[in-house]
Amino acid sequence: MVGHIPLEDGILGSSPSSAANSAYMDKYIISSDNSVTARVLKFFTNEPDDSIALAVLLQAHREKEIEILGITSTFGNTDGNTSYGISKKQVQLSGLNIPVIKGAIKKRQTDSQAVSFIIESLEKAKERITLVALGPVTDYAAVFKAKPSLLAKVKEFFFVRSGPYINQNKWYLCSFNAFPDIGAAEYMHSLGGNKYKMGKEIFNVGINNDVVKELQSIGNPMMKFITKDLLKWNFQNKFILNKGYFSRKGDMCPWDLVWSMYLVEPSLYRVEIVDNIKILHVIDREMFLSRVLGKLRRWGN
Repeated sequence: MVGHIPLEDGILGSSPSSAANSAYMDKYIISSDNSVTARVLKFFTNEPDDSIALAVLLQAHREKEIEILGITSTFGNTDGNTSYGISKKQVQLSGLNIPVIKGAIKKRQTDSQAVSFIIESLEKAKERITLVALGPVTDYAAVFKAKPSLLAKVKEFFFVRSGPYINQNKWYLCSFNAFPDIGAAEYMHSLGGNKYKMGKEIFNVGINNDVVKELQSIGNPMMKFITKDLLKWNFQNKFILNKGYFSRKGDMCPWDLVWSMYLVEPSLYRVEIVDNIKILHVIDREMFLSRVLGKLRRWGN
């Protein structure tokens, strides 16, 4: 075992006001199984929360709050090729010059373009990089199995995982993001792979149809691309038996968004530390959604 990456003192990611004035911005590589325009059985829409989370993070990059070095795709919510195409189109529509790199398309894969990109980025980095995973961690596992010394170049892992109710020692057996490649999740956990989990308040942060319509009204090609099926997603969620995970009363539970907002708006959360794990509690739903809408509306400027 290589050992744990120590948590730095303070909050991961600066607040917007301090990040813009700091000597350097926090640097991120983001892995996502973006599936916003993918289809299930040719009719049902797929999970849209990755794309909204990326929109928030891209806006933070645009406003120089953070620096995104690259976005890598992975399989998970949809197949790896589809995920790559969706993320690439979203970034192209954003107008930002951020590389999108094709990642793993199957579990235990070790030779994706994303693995090479992450290794190269870490090797040449002057400051340590935060590695974010909105989906399975296959590529990250491949990186550190091949180059364990690169752990020294990592500031922190920030991996979205399911549930505030899971066994910390076996979280990867209870996380939808881990299911597609449990071996990779278990390996990254052995390296100290996540020091965060989300409080139960996440289930109350539903994006209802009124909020969806506000998002759809934003006059930006990228926002039009990622929001066009949100009403349909909320409608079909009314009939999903497991809607307690996905939503409340059919409202979208934006899992990846709630996690990702912490990277750019940490003041929206109360942080509870238990056994060296930071539990993130959303303080107020209305304030949270107001900040999300405020950030995303700026894509219309």
